[in-house]
Amino acid sequence: MPVDVLVFALLIGPYQLVPHESVLTALALLFFLVYIVLTKLGLRSDQPEPRVQLAKQAVVMLVIAIMALSPTLLAIVWRHNTEPYKYVHDGLLQSEIAVRYVLTGKNPYAENYFNTPMEQWPLTEEGVTVNPALYHYIYMPLTFILPLPFQALAEATWGWFDQRLIYLVFFVGLLLLSSALVADPSRRLAMQLVLGLNPLFTLFFIQGRNDVLTLFWLLLVVYLLRRGHVDWSAIVLALACGTKQTAFFFVPFYLAYVSGTGPIARRIFRLRRPLFLFAIGFLVIVLPWVVWNPSAFFADTLAYQSGMTGTSYPIAGFGFSRILLVFGAVRSNTAPFPFWVFQVGLGLPLLGLLLRRQEANPTLSALVANPALLLFIVQFFSRAFNDNYLGMVVSMLAAALLMDQIKRPDVGAAPKNTFSSHKFPLLNGRFVPTDRKIFRTILSLPE
Repeated sequence: MPVDVLVFALLIGPYQLVPHESVLTALALLFFLVYIVLTKLGLRSDQPEPRVQLAKQAVVMLVIAIMALSPTLLAIVWRHNTEPYKYVHDGLLQSEIAVRYVLTGKNPYAENYFNTPMEQWPLTEEGVTVNPALYHYIYMPLTFILPLPFQALAEATWGWFDQRLIYLVFFVGLLLLSSALVADPSRRLAMQLVLGLNPLFTLFFIQGRNDVLTLFWLLLVVYLLRRGHVDWSAIVLALACGTKQTAFFFVPFYLAYVSGTGPIARRIFRLRRPLFLFAIGFLVIVLPWVVWNPSAFFADTLAYQSGMTGTSYPIAGFGFSRILLVFGAVRSNTAPFPFWVFQVGLGLPLLGLLLRRQEANPTLSALVANPALLLFIVQFFSRAFNDNYLGMVVSMLAAALLMDQIKRPDVGAAPKNTFSSHKFPLLNGRFVPTDRKIFRTILSLPE
């Protein structure tokens, strides 16, 4: 059985992604049957016809539209027709308020979120009566800088806005981008299905969680590296780190990959431009808010999740912290505990091990998988290991498993200008087809 059919069956069969919309679910199952028929037609020959591949691609996009895009649009409409704190995750609600703060000259990191719709958002953590997020804005600045012009225009024009409209664009872009990282038609469709229907990712996307932004940026970094655009990849990595802290785990593996092989001085020399571009891009995003109020910025983005403030996030989720809480090692879900000891004690050795593994196998897929493994360990031993954290890790690992196993060029044997121009002209012994259109790659149409 082709891998795309197996992934399709596993993701669509066990449950209903669209609550209270049995017709949509029935349509999705009907399209799955059509997909099986198309697959059988394609298996009749060694090289499936482009028309069969195009039809299977259309079915995948239709099912993702039914199971992921339509529920998101429904949630946006329901929210607009009821209250701003309903049918939405509090993170997105808070980001929208942060945009309004910026537009009125206020610092989102220095303000609290009382007397806003955020205060009415229902918190379900046991023993916590006041949502601690009302005191802190946890995300990096690009989460409110990116939607700011669109939200300002929309609210001035028709009076409302939902940032999931921005997330939808990134979601579609993620599907197109991910498919451009896979040459095999079956694995390409499987990649789209995993990212488009994975309940650990899609359900939280529908709620309005912002992991889709980070995952898009990171896969765009990989795509640019594959195409040989190292400088642009460094700028995009700065955007990822300026969006969410989870992208920080990607940085050491990226630097190790870009530095190549050879003497340490030579490797550092190769990093000078990408590291400079990354630093400049990241500082442009972050530094104004650090300078404006450094204590508020670090309290919100670092100390809050680590339990180092009086209004820190409670122990939540299903990680190591929950085990300690159940067995009484921590007296309550609001009590302080040095989780950083486990995170550092396990994370640093794992970082060294994974970097050595990447050195031995410097592929783009390893560049995605290794940060995901490190992220999983560090987050599992954090104060709160939430459900969407696992979804992000699973999505990264699935992407790494399905994408093409392209190795980094051998820098030691490469021409002298290979890295000085910050291009990777050869991948797996062949030139990167920089003039090929992305949709030709996605649909596997003939040249």
